[in-house]
Amino acid sequence: MTEEKKSKGWLLASPKRGVWRALKVMWREKKLCAVMFRQELRARYLGSSLGGAWNWLMPLMMLAVYALVFGQVLQAKWPQARTESQLEFVATLFAGLLVINFFADMVSRAANSLAGHANLIKKVVFPVQILAVGLAGVASVNALVSVLLLLGLLLVSGAPVWLSWMALPVILLPVGLLGLACTWVVSASAVYIKDIGLVVQAVLTALVFLTPVFYPMSAIPESWRTWMALNPLALVVEQLRGAALHGQWPQWDVWALLMLASALLAVLGLWWFERLRDGFADVL
Repeated sequence: MTEEKKSKGWLLASPKRGVWRALKVMWREKKLCAVMFRQELRARYLGSSLGGAWNWLMPLMMLAVYALVFGQVLQAKWPQARTESQLEFVATLFAGLLVINFFADMVSRAANSLAGHANLIKKVVFPVQILAVGLAGVASVNALVSVLLLLGLLLVSGAPVWLSWMALPVILLPVGLLGLACTWVVSASAVYIKDIGLVVQAVLTALVFLTPVFYPMSAIPESWRTWMALNPLALVVEQLRGAALHGQWPQWDVWALLMLASALLAVLGLWWFERLRDGFADVL
């Protein structure tokens, strides 16, 4: 293939593969998905002395920084907080960042995921779509660790134990599907357009401030709240905070709509991936 064709591979790729076939391959290769998940998990901290302990240490260090800066230095208060506890304020912030970090953990690594496995793509008949599943699995583990730390912080702060805590992993499911959709799109597109990784980093940085992480939804002007509601991460943040801090069960109709939309986006993301994958071996 000439250089000109390589550069235009995303336009020339032939859609020979279908989404249904890709899904059947992933289901058939369940054991391989588990292998890629374990490999990705080990690779995160390869060569580090503490290994998997960093899954706990990183969010713990984040919590310590939030407690110091917002609790001791800024003496910040959350509007309409249940109590004036600084630990509860830190937990409120952490709940919002937990959602953003779950999504970013997958998408931020997507741009280099295929290039990092170029040997498999070039030399072996390998179901490359499962690489995104490995990223999603590791991000899910990290998110569950963060959920446990959030609950521990709430207990230390003296917050009551709510039955709605059981719904926290369920509330995060749409974020996992949305992240998987974006991972397929970004990883496939980055093979042909090298600037995709920089664009993704810029978008993820902006997303932190465009999602109600450091402020409540009620602080947004009325005229902008409808637009903010179009951000699925904003809805998840609000539901997660309600379940963790106030004992509110999620609005299941809103959650079901988020799940449906995220599932459809995941199918579209997989379709885009399959649309472009025929040219991977030539470009990488």
